[in-house]
This record gives sequence, structure tokens and C-alpha cells, in this order.
Amino acid sequence: MRRHHLPEESAFIFKQVVQHSANAIFLTDSEQLLTFANEAGEALFLRLQQNQQLPALLSAAHLRFEVNDGQQPHWLRCQVARLDDPRYSGFLVIANDITAELHAQCEEAHLRWRLEQTMEITEEGFWFWDMQRNEVSHNHFWQQIFGLQDGALTHPVCTLEKLIHPEDRDEVKRQLREHLRGHTPMFNCQYRIITPHAEIRWIHNTGKAVRHDGKGMATEMVGKAKDGDASN
Repeated sequence: MRRHHLPEESAFIFKQVVQHSANAIFLTDSEQLLTFANEAGEALFLRLQQNQQLPALLSAAHLRFEVNDGQQPHWLRCQVARLDDPRYSGFLVIANDITAELHAQCEEAHLRWRLEQTMEITEEGFWFWDMQRNEVSHNHFWQQIFGLQDGALTHPVCTLEKLIHPEDRDEVKRQLREHLRGHTPMFNCQYRIITPHAEIRWIHNTGKAVRHDGKGMATEMVGKAKDGDASN
């Protein structure tokens, strides 16, 4: 059964939850004076007040907010609620620091850009297969190898399967299936494709499953393709 707490006990529990929250939490009255805060909330309130950013923060309902007062800039994800009640009027602010998260996203984007630039200067077609979406993303050189000229860097798997020469399709699927079942360390296959312009080309395609779900099923695969030769 649900236990009903006495008002004093409920207030104590509420204060404990707020004080131990990972978020910065504070309350102000209608004059924007601090009335309640946990430790992180008080520090944030004082910092906002000192650099005159408090009014700007309280004027929005939900936002990503930069605190910049000459120190190390910090980004916050904030929720601001205006309290209009006969018993209390003011603002409730709940904020968490997302500076590290944003820095990590920027670093990831930069690393991805560098990787993309590296892949574009190599004469190999790099690809990434998202099995949950059943889509293959690739660089421009991969597109050239397969004779695609639509400019897209993502294609459905079914589109790529149709490019495989009918006489080689079953063998390609068999080798891919063997790798995805864990029977081979790599997918390593040489086969023919028929480009959209009806040109027959030999392709050497290698890849490896790099991510699996909780049941051990592959969900992501990466690899590279290059012009092949039946004699190699």
C-alpha cells in the first residue's frame, strides 16, 4: 500500500532528494531573489546573478544556455517553470551541465570529418552497414567502384544486392551469412557486379561485424571494396 507521509516528513524527504540530485536546482520569488536551492543550484544562481544572466535564463521555458563570465564557459540544459500560485509566486529552475557532452560531440564530429577526409584520398571504397536500418553508408570512391552516379552516400541493401551478378549472388550471400554467424573472422569475397550502365566488373569486398545486440546478433558491419581481378 502507498504510505502517506506527514507534511513535516514529506518536506524532509523532498529536501533530501533535492540536495542529493545531480542537477542544479533553485527557487526564486517573483523578485528573482533566491528562496531555496541545493548546493549546485546556489552556486549556479550566484554565478548567473553576478554576470547578469539570470533574467535571460528565467525568461525562457526550456533551453540550452551558455554561462560565460570570463571563466571556463559552461553549457547547461535548463528547465524553467514559472510558479503562479496564491501561496507562492516565482521560478523553479532545474539545470544540468552538458559542457562535457557537447565537447565530446564536437570531438566526435571532428574525428568523423578527419576520417572521411582520409577515406576520400584513398583509392578504396569504405562502407558501413547499419543492419537495423538495412542501409549502407559509403564514401565517394565506393560509389565510383559500383558505378552509381546518383550522388547519394547511403543506399538500401536491396539496391546493392541487385548489382551483384546473378551467377555470384548466392555465393556472396553464403559467405556473408557464414561471417555473420561467427564461422569466419572476416567477410572476404571476390565477385562480379553489373553496374547501372550494364558494365560487368570484378569487386574485392572485405568486411567485419563490429557490433552485436544482447542476443549476439550482428547489428553493424564495416568494410572496404576495391576493383578486383578474377585472377588475384
